[in-house]
Formats: sequence, C-alpha cells, structure tokens
Amino acid sequence: MYLTRESEIAIGILTSFVHEAEEAHTTRKLAHRLGITKEHAARVIALLVRNGLLQSRRGRTGGIVLNVDPESLSVGAILRATQPAIVRGPRTRNANPSGTSGIFHMLAEATSEYFIELADTCKITDVTPTKLSTSKCHSQGLAPRKPSEAEIERNVAPSTSL
Repeated sequence: MYLTRESEIAIGILTSFVHEAEEAHTTRKLAHRLGITKEHAARVIALLVRNGLLQSRRGRTGGIVLNVDPESLSVGAILRATQPAIVRGPRTRNANPSGTSGIFHMLAEATSEYFIELADTCKITDVTPTKLSTSKCHSQGLAPRKPSEAEIERNVAPSTSL
C-alpha cells in the first residue's frame, strides 16, 4: 500500500484552497506553488474536476475553484478519486484462500480498509501546513509531528507512529 504522486499532488492542490476557498486559481499558479509542471498539474486537476472536488470555470474571471466544503472534504475522498485501487485493496485470486499467501492477502486487504477508514477521519483542513499541529489527524498519529527541542539539539529525526 502506497500513495501515488497524483494523490500527493491532489492533496497539495486542495490544501491551496483551504484558506482561499472562494478564490479562483490557475493551473499555472497551482503548478508553480507545488513545484510541478503545468501539464502534470492539469492532469490531476482534470481528475479532481471529474470527481466533483474542483470546478473549472472558463472566461476572463475563470479558473479552478473548490467545488466542496473544505471542512467536509476528507483525505479518504481524495484517495478514492486519485487512486481507487487503494480503496478496493488487494483481492485474492482464490475464493477460498489458504496457506501463507491467502493470509497475507487477507491481512493486506484489512490494512487497506483500516487505512481508508483513518483517512476518512482526516479532513483536508486538518492536513494544511498552518493547521497541522492542532489537527485531529496529528493527535491520532496520522500526521507527522514536530521534533522536540531535545531532538533538534541532538539532530535526531522525530519518531513516527503509524
């Protein structure tokens, strides 16, 4: 189980709208902000528009706008839009799995389902850089924590707990 580059870019794009929900953004501006090519940003934006998370407006005052309430948009919904295979999880080839292989697939499937359940509890507003330290995702150990003063002094990487 892993997150694709498209999921990472989609989360980056959508966090751009958290503090500027009504403002229209251009593909070029979003690409520059994320340090990616305009073409790659356009592909992810098109995917988010098809899934109803963003809206594309044409014309002189057009641009890309958020199509959902940022307070209700979950990371799980973004993952469903950008990499639906993670939601389905791995499926065993055999209707009656047995042995180590079958157990591994069942475990992987359960892990994927649990990950999506956790991602559904995190809203996009929780994972914006300005709100990360106070978010519910941070308190659940789903978001990285800031290193302590002692860790900074010792030049030790913060521990993670996922």
